[in-house]
Amino acid sequence: MVTYIGIAGYNGYMHGKSGYNNGDMLGKSGYNGYMHGEGGLQWLHAWEIRLQWLHAWEIRLQWLHAWGSRVTMVTCMGNQQLEKVEHNLTGMINEVKTDVNILKTKYDESQLEITSLRPDFTELEQGVAGMDLQIQAIEVKADENIYSVTRQLLSQNLKIEQRKANAIPIANAHRVPTRGSGPKPIIVRFIHYGDKQLIMSSAHNLKGSQIRILDDLPVSMKEERFLLSHVAYKIRKKEKLQTRIRDVGAHMTLETRKNRGDPWSARE
Repeated sequence: MVTYIGIAGYNGYMHGKSGYNNGDMLGKSGYNGYMHGEGGLQWLHAWEIRLQWLHAWEIRLQWLHAWGSRVTMVTCMGNQQLEKVEHNLTGMINEVKTDVNILKTKYDESQLEITSLRPDFTELEQGVAGMDLQIQAIEVKADENIYSVTRQLLSQNLKIEQRKANAIPIANAHRVPTRGSGPKPIIVRFIHYGDKQLIMSSAHNLKGSQIRILDDLPVSMKEERFLLSHVAYKIRKKEKLQTRIRDVGAHMTLETRKNRGDPWSARE
């Protein structure tokens, strides 16, 4: 197995100053195939630093992996919570829609009831307010009793028999505030429509005095009277007839006649 023997070496390995032992280069430069010296130590130190750096990155990767697992878990929990919230909101929205539909139905029913009751209310309003008279230009007295003042007007100024004037039932009487100077007017509400008509028919006895008696009508009847007044004006101009507007119950009526002594007839 000896290949070459001599000064250079034996067993195929180089001997001498350069080194020995398995053909590895020995000497100042190193042994066992490794580089020795200051250069070799620096190289090993650099690899040690790299290994530490790789270890640090391994720890960071593990940390990132752990955070990735947590993020996945939080995302799953978040999705579940969002689905729960969405489900609850959907239920609430459906409940609100149901309530809205119920309220709309009730509103429609109320509107129908109001529409059906409006004529009755208007007639009632006209019937009640149609019992009112307004008396103007009666001087105010200290500690006056409006009821006594009204009855005195009926008997003394309107020339109604005192016994009958005192027997007329009065539902309410009071002065109403107005702008400007002068005595405040008196509003009198009667219980019977016939009593009101008796007083209106006796108003001609106030001629020559400042006292005036007006029919205190509700707004609806005033509007009706206003419209009829335009019709009456055209009749007087075109047909040369006398006209008058009277309240009959809760409604206004236009009447006409040819001459002063003729009876009044209702105009359609």
